[in-house]
This record gives sequence, structure tokens and C-alpha cells, in this order.
Amino acid sequence: MNINLLKSKIIQYRDKKLYVLNNIDNEKLNEYSTFTLASITKLFTFFTILLLQQDKLLDVNDKVNKYIKHEDFDKITILDLLYHKAGLINTFNLELFIKIFLENKNLNFNATNVLKYFINDKLIVTQIGIYSYSNIGYIILGVIMEKITNLSYFELFTKYILKPLKMKNTNIDYTNIILYNNDELLAKEIIICNSYGASGGFLNSCCKDLIKFSKNIFKLINKNSFNIIKNASNIFYSFDNKFIITHEGNMCGIDSKLEITYKKKIKKNNNRSSFICKNIFIKLSTNTTYNLDKLDKYFNKN
Repeated sequence: MNINLLKSKIIQYRDKKLYVLNNIDNEKLNEYSTFTLASITKLFTFFTILLLQQDKLLDVNDKVNKYIKHEDFDKITILDLLYHKAGLINTFNLELFIKIFLENKNLNFNATNVLKYFINDKLIVTQIGIYSYSNIGYIILGVIMEKITNLSYFELFTKYILKPLKMKNTNIDYTNIILYNNDELLAKEIIICNSYGASGGFLNSCCKDLIKFSKNIFKLINKNSFNIIKNASNIFYSFDNKFIITHEGNMCGIDSKLEITYKKKIKKNNNRSSFICKNIFIKLSTNTTYNLDKLDKYFNKN
């Protein structure tokens, strides 16, 4: 296989080793190189909601209508949103949103402001209680987070996860590397515009920070929160005495994956779930216009 045919920047972290490939420009990649995570961000939203519940600021069994008035929201709960079982449409008219943003760059967008671009649409389109992936659902979670705290979702990510875990390289600003889509530069305006829906996807981060997240996130989680995670079939997989937390992310020019394997500890401490992080797999890439299976084979050989 001629690897020069596959133009990309990609980082893989597996078996405690970092593998890099960049044959599209001259930037040097390392564990601090920040990529857009896309929907891996939903893990941060998921855990932040649980931490807000631990602080008694919400209950995941609350009806969404308690926080956001909509004729359909008295039928669904926060838990339905977390599990992608609220029957919601997947996304809204993102092209229109980007157009408005580019014409009004001084607007202070956050999850709450993004809400107005779809709140009047028909939102529930499939059966409630059946898994149906929805970016809209996680933006709505961001709105709920903002309403009960008067903080933006990123300020909440920072307070509850990034600061406690010392994740200093995770943000919703620009990445510290150049991103591509279809061999062309991914416009910074599009990147920053996308970040305003970051409770659904578009955090930027690096391997160093994601390793911190993987090793330490369960230090923040109590037993009740872990029981909620166990029932999240969209991110949680259990086998023997181990379990996996995983999520992928895809958007224009971006392909990412985080998969963390844990083993339970026997001892419990202060009602906190206690686990050993046994393995971490991270894939961060840009300009993903080809079959990624080919790159996986390349990394497995090197």
C-alpha cells in the first residue's frame, strides 16, 4: 500500500504509545496537538449532567418541559435525552445557522441561543423510548445546563471536568493545528461557528487531556451516577469484570474515537465508584476523505 496516497493528519494512542501520521503539511504532531472532537464531546455533556445531579441542581428523571417550554417536552425526560431515546430529529438547518453566524460574528452564541434555530420545528419524529441518535438532544441538554446555572456549557465543562482533571488544552476556540476537509483548509469561521453547538459536539482537545479524562473521570462520579451510565447502551459496554466507555465523532474533515476499558476495584471509598483504567484507545484525525480501515492497517504494521 502506498501511504502517500492517503493525505491526512492522524494521531492514534494505543497500548500506551503514540503514533502519528502527517503527509498533508509540515506541522509536527504530538500529544498536545488539538483536534476537534466532534461527538466525543457528548461524553463531557453526559458526565456534566450527572455531576449537576450530584449537586442536586437537577434530576435526570425531570421532564424537559420543566426547563424548556415546548409542546412535546412534557413527554420526555433528561434521561431520554442522555440515552438518545427522546424520539428527536437528529439535527437542524446548520447551513442557515452558519450563514447567520458569518453575517453576525459579534453575536454571543451559546447552547441557549442556538435553541431558537430549531425550537419551533417539529422535534419528536420517532417513537419515544427507542434509540435514535440526536445531536439536537445534546444541544437541549446544554440549554438545560445553562438555564439552571446561568453559566455557558463550556464554563460548566470547565468547572466540573476540565479544571478538576487539569485538562488545560481542551477548549471551544481554534485548534493549535491546521484542519482540512477534502484537501482544503477547514475555515476557522466554520470551526468556531460549530463550537457554539458544543454540548452536542465540537470541543477541541488533545491526547494528553483525553488520557487525563480517561484515567480520572470516575473519581468524580458516585454510585448512583454510575448506575445511570451502566444503562447507557449508546456509550457503555460490559463484559466479564470489565466495561468500556466509548464514543466516536464525525464532522466535515474530522474523524475521532475514544474507547476506554476499565476494571472494577474491590474497595469503595466515600460512595465513589472506584475503577482501574486498563486501556485507552484514542484516534484524532483530519482530512478523512478515504477509507480509515487502510490507515488502521498502516498503524498496526508500524
